[in-house]
Amino acid sequence: FTEDSVVRWGGSDRPTGFVSSSVLTATIYAADVSTVGDVLVTVYDDSGVPGGPETDPLTFQVVPRVYRIRLPLVLK
Repeated sequence: FTEDSVVRWGGSDRPTGFVSSSVLTATIYAADVSTVGDVLVTVYDDSGVPGGPETDPLTFQVVPRVYRIRLPLVLK
C-alpha cells in the first residue's frame, strides 16, 4: 500500500488512512453494515504500484448479530 491507496467498500471509496506498506485503516459507516450480506472490498492505488491499480476483491460478510459466549476458565 501507499499513501495514495483508497479502500473501496462495495465499489465506493471510503476515507482511508495509511499506516504502513501492509496496513491501511478505513472509515466504514453504519449504513455500510446496516444490511446483512456480502460486500466486496478492494484497495485502489493510482500511484503506479506494480500489480495495481486495484487489488482483487475480498468478501466482507455483514451478519445480523455477533454473539459473545463467556466460558469459565478451568485450570488443571
